[in-house]
Amino acid sequence: MTSLNQTMDSLLRQALAKPEPLSGRDLEGVLRLMGIWRHQMIANSIIERDGAVVQAGPFVGMR
Repeated sequence: MTSLNQTMDSLLRQALAKPEPLSGRDLEGVLRLMGIWRHQMIANSIIERDGAVVQAGPFVGMR
């Protein structure tokens, strides 16, 4: 498991370990964490596929 995945796992387990039902604010926090994790997974996939090179726009090809 990657460091990012381990961190996310730990944070989510803490949030979900509460004995009482999660509030709307708690759920928003969990969804925010998952959004951050997903964003990083997509960024990592693009960099793995294309490298750290600008793919479009005025700076296309720039590293």
